[in-house]
Amino acid sequence: MRFMVVICLLPLLAACSPKVPDTANDSVSSEEPSATPVVPPHNYLSEEGGAYTYTMALTDDQKKSGQAAENVLLLKYKGLIGGEYTFTDENGAEGFYCEDPCEVVKQTYYGNVVGRMTFNPQSVAGAAIEDAMNGYLVASPPPSSPVANAAPVTAQASAVSLLQGPSQPEESIQVLLSQEAQANEVCRGGNHTPDDDVCKLRDSLDQELNARGWCYGQGAASDADSVWAPCRS
Repeated sequence: MRFMVVICLLPLLAACSPKVPDTANDSVSSEEPSATPVVPPHNYLSEEGGAYTYTMALTDDQKKSGQAAENVLLLKYKGLIGGEYTFTDENGAEGFYCEDPCEVVKQTYYGNVVGRMTFNPQSVAGAAIEDAMNGYLVASPPPSSPVANAAPVTAQASAVSLLQGPSQPEESIQVLLSQEAQANEVCRGGNHTPDDDVCKLRDSLDQELNARGWCYGQGAASDADSVWAPCRS
């Protein structure tokens, strides 16, 4: 059994801060209504180099603790890919996507679906998707290399520098080790069962590493000392 640090996926279900209605033009008018459809204002707070920030309403616990400032989440809009509005976090690890019309939002971890939720425009994910549908977002450019966007390699991947598996590129092993470690943290750190998508992802990464000649905890005296390393015969 592995014991890992707890990390959380994007707070996609968090409610966005409520919009302030515009009451300046609420007075009764005898003029004919305009034939031009009214596009609602965008939901994002600011744009930062191809990424967009969204505010999240404070939870009751945060209010009780005295927190006054709202939380802010930075999202990258990757564009309409395969007919689906696609987003990631600023590191490219976690994300979500939904088709148009959007009914079910799929939450992803390194491109693998790990959860689903009903589309809700009052949530962070829903607000971002709504902005994309209304044409407010510009897709960020694709990364120059998938390795450049990979999460930092954990300490266990240091074994790569000591002995590389036969005929396996070092970068490929590093990415697998990083993804496996983080998928394991999410699986063990949350309220997940072995049948959940993120745990199945962790298991499939374990099998891929084993197939490439890597073993976990081989010869270790305890779980705390266990790391991934090339298998010994």
